[in-house]
Amino acid sequence: MAPRALALALVLALVLARAAAELAEELVLALGAAEEEAPAGGAAPSGPAAFHRAAKASWRLPGRYLVVLRAGGGRAEVRGAARRLQARAARRGYLTELLHVFHLLPAFLVKMSSDVLDTVRGARDGPQRGGGGLWGAGGGSPGLGGGTEALPPRRAPGLSSPQALKLPHVEYVEEDAYVFAQSIPWNLGRIVPPQPSSGAYSPPNKGDLVEIYLLDTSVQSTHREIEGRVLVTDFESVPEEDGTRFHRQASKCDSHGTHMAGVLSGRDAGVATGANIRSLRVLNCQGKGTLSGTLIGLEFIKATLEARPHAPLVVLLPFAGAYSRVLNAGCRRMVQMGVVVVTAAGNYKDDACLYSPASEPEVRAGGNSLGCEDVGGRAATSLGSSAPAPSRLSGLGLRIVSRSRPPPSPPWQVITVGATNSEDQPASIGTLGTNFGRCVDLFAPGDDIIGASSDCSTCFTTQSGTSQAAAHVAGELGCGVAGRAGSPLALSGAGAGHVSLQLRCSGQSCVGGCVAPGSHRGPPGLLAGIAAMLLSAEPQLSLAELRQRLLHFATKNVMDMAWFPEEQRLQTPNSVAGLPTRLGADEQLYCRSVWSARSGLTRHATAVARCASAEEMLSCSSFSRSGRRLGEHMEDKDGQKQCVAHNAFRGQGVYAIARCCTWPRAECRINASSPAAEGAGCSPRDHVLTGCSFHSPTAALGDSGRPVVGPGSGPSHCAVRTEVMAHALCCPAAGLECRVKEHMSLGSAEKVTVSCDDGWTLTGCNAHSQSPGTMGAYAVDDTCVAASIPGSSTAAVIAICCRSRQ
Repeated sequence: MAPRALALALVLALVLARAAAELAEELVLALGAAEEEAPAGGAAPSGPAAFHRAAKASWRLPGRYLVVLRAGGGRAEVRGAARRLQARAARRGYLTELLHVFHLLPAFLVKMSSDVLDTVRGARDGPQRGGGGLWGAGGGSPGLGGGTEALPPRRAPGLSSPQALKLPHVEYVEEDAYVFAQSIPWNLGRIVPPQPSSGAYSPPNKGDLVEIYLLDTSVQSTHREIEGRVLVTDFESVPEEDGTRFHRQASKCDSHGTHMAGVLSGRDAGVATGANIRSLRVLNCQGKGTLSGTLIGLEFIKATLEARPHAPLVVLLPFAGAYSRVLNAGCRRMVQMGVVVVTAAGNYKDDACLYSPASEPEVRAGGNSLGCEDVGGRAATSLGSSAPAPSRLSGLGLRIVSRSRPPPSPPWQVITVGATNSEDQPASIGTLGTNFGRCVDLFAPGDDIIGASSDCSTCFTTQSGTSQAAAHVAGELGCGVAGRAGSPLALSGAGAGHVSLQLRCSGQSCVGGCVAPGSHRGPPGLLAGIAAMLLSAEPQLSLAELRQRLLHFATKNVMDMAWFPEEQRLQTPNSVAGLPTRLGADEQLYCRSVWSARSGLTRHATAVARCASAEEMLSCSSFSRSGRRLGEHMEDKDGQKQCVAHNAFRGQGVYAIARCCTWPRAECRINASSPAAEGAGCSPRDHVLTGCSFHSPTAALGDSGRPVVGPGSGPSHCAVRTEVMAHALCCPAAGLECRVKEHMSLGSAEKVTVSCDDGWTLTGCNAHSQSPGTMGAYAVDDTCVAASIPGSSTAAVIAICCRSRQ
């Protein structure tokens, strides 16, 4: 055929193919329009769904939207909603592209113009606040080579944004957004007590029964540190790199993921050297990923588990982004399947509740908002706002709850980790630093990260968050390599806020030379490694039991809490990750405190704290900085115990604090006092008192009440005045023995404490005073603290301490 004829034939074929595609698209849109004209029978009309987006414009991905459906529908409803959206947009001259239909959640990802949100929104109009969280430098990420240093987060009272789509079954729409790799240092040498015979890192096991899924950048699997230990899957879902002149260098694209894999299971620098790693690429060469890419990655893990079940399993998410309702929901879905999800708290020196996936533990604690409130109780862009009424996501048992009401606690949550420096203080990175607050479960130590470097197959690297750390890095790591011949040290700055110390080994092996005993590792890989070792020792641990053990083995009260904002100090755990030399199953009673968000300022405002469903609430207390509170009460709601704290007139808000414990045989119940009775109690024959709560319906609490010892040796009664309501939490006496410890203040004291003896666990904590002005009581590990406002005094603090009878 002549060249001219061939060209004409090709052009004709292209025209016909395009016409066929357009015809097919028109048929799809016509079908969607027909479905829209005749909705499914019985479908109730719905108002406009909520619209959420990151508050920082540079963290958003405009034109890409995650549409999440309500309950009552499955995959057919998801696809039907997508077709209706395409039909509505097409009638107004807009084209849409369906990018992905999720299996993990009843949701789909669509690419379209933001104008479509205005065009097809519901009748109601007006500003809505985004559900996005906090932000950093546009396009940059702290701690990752080549990234720009993050700017301090800012808060905005609200965003004027279009209403979301008024489509059947749609619960909310969230604009896609970026997530960023987080690199905060950790110290491996401090997580295991030193052995007398050797300074080497000697964990109780290698974590070889555990599989860890790492969602990160690509990984150089041929590095000798991780060779044979990392399976690089074929999964990849990453955004394009920023900048038209960006040059993809393999060693840089692999940098963060290779380093994290080395921290997890490296031969010399790894925490859990026997753990098996599976790598998924969700971050690009600049350390940036997306919400949608992360969700698709979690969906990939779900499908893999369904085809090849494996337990125990850990998913590591070493990144953070703006608060995201849909990403948190995806993480909850994974934990519901039995997966342990570990995530970084974030490096923005801010409340971790404002970031995702770090904010996911927020849902377990309850409070007056799904997100977090700022210190003034005022709802801000990502801190809490008006949202749709509660609804359960389609077929998955997920509950997305209005920010204006306390959300029920689900039986799942992620583990969120902050970071400390080499002096056991909160880690700082220039003007920023580790995140904090009640959404952080615990911290882990470190000042430099050492792990596999992607520069060569035998290279190691340490990274620090600031250029000013160069001298410290060189001094500390230099000691570890000075005695090894042929291991030149190369110190280089990799841009603002990033320092890299390269250890290049010339021999066949780096064992004993490149990594000094006690060298530092980086988060959140260290905690994932500890979790792997705990799960290898006890594979049947639930997530609640795993969290309790992590807290139990942690080093307590080593951080200077003055580093944190004053309003965040009580809620932030002063616990730094550690690991015992021996592991094994036990019947010990483990407890932790769960704080609610602060209540509103109105007279009848309440705050609610709840435990995970695998935990048992053994007591309830409340705290108010103004000293004006009506106390607290315990109640059963929807089959779960909850702690409810009450603000008083002219009060400045109140916190509820639940004491949450793991005890295999706990079948506890709440007994309430009658209006005429002077207290509530437990049957001394078969139950023991673990906690008391006291609530005054009208006046601020002064002399509220106290637990008292019954006929036996343990507490059995919560004694109060008749105008005060008491609630007693009673647990079977066959497995527990409890006793009361009390400490009286000698003179005027604004804070009084009492601690349980070794082998006993604090379950109940109360303040007792004859005069008003008591802020309340709260537990710090196994110490009960009672506090009063300046100028007042606390007469006594009373603790209930329990232990197993075995």
